[in-house]
Amino acid sequence: MPDKEFDPLLIKNEDYSNSFKVSNIKVVKVDDGYNKPSFKNKKQSLIIMAVICTIFFASFSAFAIVAPFLPIEAKNTKTSLAWTGRILSCFPLISFLVSPLAGKIVSIPKVGPKRALVFGCGLEGCCEILFG
Repeated sequence: MPDKEFDPLLIKNEDYSNSFKVSNIKVVKVDDGYNKPSFKNKKQSLIIMAVICTIFFASFSAFAIVAPFLPIEAKNTKTSLAWTGRILSCFPLISFLVSPLAGKIVSIPKVGPKRALVFGCGLEGCCEILFG
């Protein structure tokens, strides 16, 4: 009785005593249409990429513009710097916590990355308008 359990996928290589090669693996290509690019040409994809980059730049700029002035406003309202730090750390913390959920939502075929991105940009735009 051998010490190790026999695995038919791992066959000992005769040339190298410590290496193994994987055999009996069949690669099956599935064409479900989900991973196909939806852009017709390179120009259209570059325009869409530029728009997405502009949206992300504007959204993170709006967050970054508030950060230098918030401690000054907190002093005027007699709020401690600890609370200012807590307020500023809410955005990255919530982003970190919601990321797995967002990944699950994007992986749903009915939603997809395009719809999720459009919905997220719309939601963020509404929140920016409400913020002032």
